[in-house]
Amino acid sequence: MCRWLVYCGTQPILLKDLIFAPQNSLIHQSFNGGFHPGLSGKNNMGLNADGFGVGWYGCSGAAIFRSVSAAWNNRNLRELCGSVESRCVFAHVRAASGSVISEENCHPFRYGPLLFQHNGHIEGFKRIKRRIFAELRDDVYDWVEGTTDSEACFALVLTLIDPAHLKQQFVPAEALRSAMLGAIALLRTFLHEAEITKGYSTFNFALTDGRTVIVTR
Repeated sequence: MCRWLVYCGTQPILLKDLIFAPQNSLIHQSFNGGFHPGLSGKNNMGLNADGFGVGWYGCSGAAIFRSVSAAWNNRNLRELCGSVESRCVFAHVRAASGSVISEENCHPFRYGPLLFQHNGHIEGFKRIKRRIFAELRDDVYDWVEGTTDSEACFALVLTLIDPAHLKQQFVPAEALRSAMLGAIALLRTFLHEAEITKGYSTFNFALTDGRTVIVTR
């Protein structure tokens, strides 16, 4: 499984102080997963080397930097994190669960003012993928670039948000909450209808517009 962090505060923080500096930083965990308390082989990976991404909010709104390289070995990430401050930050290190390693598949994903990231997987995703995509609005369907279950989940969330909200700087908190819970409910329905009962799905989602953060587990 992947690993991620979220910061949302009243004061901006230097990305380096958030992502690199802590003793148990996300960068440290990406190459030393055993440092994580409660590590188990079922739901943790010892190495997160299949790409990374950072999302933040600046003067022009949401921005992302993603790469397929290992986070601990990317000079550009270190340079960027030493210069950028933000009051809302998403960061993600990836351990691919069957999908292609590409920038399009790295988190966080961005759509308009929103950022989204996921830790985990959707069991039997290929068996419900067509059902998920059948629910999407045309504009959201056309936006999807990658092949991950995570991006498909985000697309489902986006479809449940009024398009007018997505043209604004901020989305009402209740609209974000309702869309996230609605997407999870649909996913559970699709899994049930496909009779996927073995294994497990993890809906560890994070969604933000830079002001409100919705997190599920």
